[in-house]
Amino acid sequence: MIFWKASAYLTIEFNGVLQRFDTEDEDGRRLALDFETKHTSSKEPNQGVFALYNLSESSREAIASTDRKTVRCYAGYDGNEKLIYQGDVVRVNNMRSGPDWMTEIQCGDGYLGFTQAVTSRSYAAGTDREFILRQMAADMDLVVKQAEGTVTGLLSGPQVFDGRTRDTMETLLKDQGAQYS
Repeated sequence: MIFWKASAYLTIEFNGVLQRFDTEDEDGRRLALDFETKHTSSKEPNQGVFALYNLSESSREAIASTDRKTVRCYAGYDGNEKLIYQGDVVRVNNMRSGPDWMTEIQCGDGYLGFTQAVTSRSYAAGTDREFILRQMAADMDLVVKQAEGTVTGLLSGPQVFDGRTRDTMETLLKDQGAQYS
């Protein structure tokens, strides 16, 4: 009978440094990683919750005190891990759990772009709607992956988009009978 060896690790990018949290740390200590990710087709960012156990005090403090962190979770079998989640850190909690320290990291994919991106642009009549959509997605640091021909046509008159990018994108897509996720 063949048994598969499951493996997973987390990378956290902060202050321009990418740090990997694997099953063992640099001192050979065993680390535990628990995670749960949710993938939906809603407009809200997909959630990810990651728990790392028994990090060094300096690692716990660095993760908790740094803004603008990106988390990537890789999982697979027999050393063949693939990226299964990438998101922005929303909240970090360091808690004592019996004799262990648990660092819980709550994330949202595209969270910063969804909550903070602003678009302020005006377009002339005849501007391609797909071009506008790609500019709005770039404002949110996102990439457009759409079914061919979902957003088509040219603006019939001049149009101004000003406000939260997620709202301006909604306005553009609503006219096409489309939505984003």
